[in-house]
Amino acid sequence: MNKKILLIATLVIVTIVSLGSISASEDVSAIDDSGISAVDDVVLSEGEGETPEPTTTTINIDNSMTNEEIQAKLDAELQDNTEINFAPGEYSDVNLKITKDKVVEVDDVDEEGNPIKKNVTEKTTLNNIIINGNGATLTGRPPMSNYYDGIFEVANVNGFTLSGFNFICQGVTQANMKTPSCLIIFNTTNGIVENNNISGGRFGIYLGSKFTNPNYDAIVRYNTVTGVSDMGIISFGSARSHIYNNTVINPKNHGIDVRHGSGPNCIVENNTVIGAREGIYLMHSAGHKAINNTLNNCDVGITCYGSSNIFCDENKFINQTKIGFLLASGYTNITIGENNDYSGLVFVPMPPTFTYNIVKANSDYVSLTSGTFSQTEATNTTYVQVYFTVGDAETLDPVDLKADTTNIITDALLELNNNITVKIWRNDDNNHIDAGELINVTIDGVDYSAESDITGAVYVDITGLKEGKHYMTVKYPGYNGLKESTWSAILQIGNDGGETQTLTATSITASAITATAKISKTLSVSLKDADGKAIANKKITYSVNGITKTATTDANGVAKITVNRVSGTYYYSLCFLGDDDYKASFKTVKVTVKKQAVKASFAKATLKVKKAKKVKFTLKDSKGKAISGKKITIKVNGKTFSAKTNSKGVASIKVKVAKKGKFTATAKFAGDNTYKAISKKAKFTVK
Repeated sequence: MNKKILLIATLVIVTIVSLGSISASEDVSAIDDSGISAVDDVVLSEGEGETPEPTTTTINIDNSMTNEEIQAKLDAELQDNTEINFAPGEYSDVNLKITKDKVVEVDDVDEEGNPIKKNVTEKTTLNNIIINGNGATLTGRPPMSNYYDGIFEVANVNGFTLSGFNFICQGVTQANMKTPSCLIIFNTTNGIVENNNISGGRFGIYLGSKFTNPNYDAIVRYNTVTGVSDMGIISFGSARSHIYNNTVINPKNHGIDVRHGSGPNCIVENNTVIGAREGIYLMHSAGHKAINNTLNNCDVGITCYGSSNIFCDENKFINQTKIGFLLASGYTNITIGENNDYSGLVFVPMPPTFTYNIVKANSDYVSLTSGTFSQTEATNTTYVQVYFTVGDAETLDPVDLKADTTNIITDALLELNNNITVKIWRNDDNNHIDAGELINVTIDGVDYSAESDITGAVYVDITGLKEGKHYMTVKYPGYNGLKESTWSAILQIGNDGGETQTLTATSITASAITATAKISKTLSVSLKDADGKAIANKKITYSVNGITKTATTDANGVAKITVNRVSGTYYYSLCFLGDDDYKASFKTVKVTVKKQAVKASFAKATLKVKKAKKVKFTLKDSKGKAISGKKITIKVNGKTFSAKTNSKGVASIKVKVAKKGKFTATAKFAGDNTYKAISKKAKFTVK
């Protein structure tokens, strides 16, 4: 087991906790709910939460109908731009699916070549579906077959809103792979799940994928989840999920869980979790933010398990929560801001008075309250294998595709297999990686990323690629002590090996650069032939973080790429695809982006005792431009006050001091992934 390193404020000893041994409280009435957050203003991304397009079809459902009658009506009438209205009342034996996908029987052959019948799912995407609960209560008991089953499922829909329901999943008292859940959302984009009460099941809201069916851009808000046997809300492989203003009460395991898949950059904001073993759990994925959440009577507040590039701040740990942050299993770049409130953490005397099992902890961080943390740098290297499998079940021969070159995929090869296998191997013991680890794959900028199966592989279907050249990149981010690895090459589709022309070799040169966040800097890429002569007017394809773009060489053979990013380390994959005269060439270059320094002003002030007064703090970037929307805190006489900067970079902060005297006030900007932190002191006179 990997060592788990704890970041705990106010604890005076090492707290040792088993993730599976401490029972969360079962008595909701015994929980202090005074710390449940009010619904704060949440900043939405552009277009987020907008009302869907007007509907053209209405389906009305009432509780005189059986589940079979309701499903039949949905199957018959459901189409794009449909509004589904459930009449108020109670619905029993519910097991409904909002989808146009259907299972059909097709002819196939078994391993011995005998004809058989096989069930396959034909997928049809629905668009713009509104599902109104109108306070209806839907109760069901799905079969004990798989947690992908639920009493209500929305699948393969682009743009939907589901609101106003009471969902109750009955008969689930345990959590395993066969345990069904309550509300299931599969393979959707731009979905909104809001204002629902959800009770029971393994998962309350399961938002995710079956590895090949990912979710994107979901909003989950204003829901209350209780009585689940595992996790309240789980975002599994779902990119850019925004989970905010939800309340999860007494889950048996995690309150809100974000993990796996091609689903980075989720925001978990302003939620309240009560009585969980681990309140918020961020696992094997990257780029998430956990902000302004309240963790009430949880064994662990927020866990970062094998995750990276995480930002956590303004979270509150209250009512006997035992641990603030738990960092475990190959985490990197976990930034914990200065504005978390640890005042509600339980003081653990010696000896500990709570149950724990065999878990060894490290005491390095226990007295810290903020900082950026990474585990010891990974030492085990990995490598990428990309290949076709050709042959029958008894003689499977891999046809390897080579990195940094052009791989010709003939029509004859495509007839044998149209799936490319991408597998990640460990160099230390020559075994493949574990199942469930993200492998990033792009072809011409299109995302084919997925999670590894039990053989450490993902499979890329290239049936739709047209004849010609295509640029493929692979990146394994590295988990559990393994280093990242990359692979890139050109796929030449449909060349059956006709006449071969002698092409001139080329080379790409580019040097690593260091830039400053949000200040543009140029990455110069030079393309030359074998004699060192510049090659003009050729496109350089570059890929970074799954995004592929092009730049054209000038008369000097130089293509200029503008780097303007937040802080971090980036690897730009550069490629000249080649043409009728020149061979392809490749290069990977490291770009390091550092946080931008800031300037601040904070002046002395005179206040009247017990009277609030606004004092000003001005924040500007390194070039003197105002920085808006940033939280500034002032601490004086043991009290902390805060406000955000306006368009002029000025935060007007109401401060009130309860006694007369002279005090040193400390004003801080905690920093973020663009700007460095800064702190200023000033004298306050209170009369």
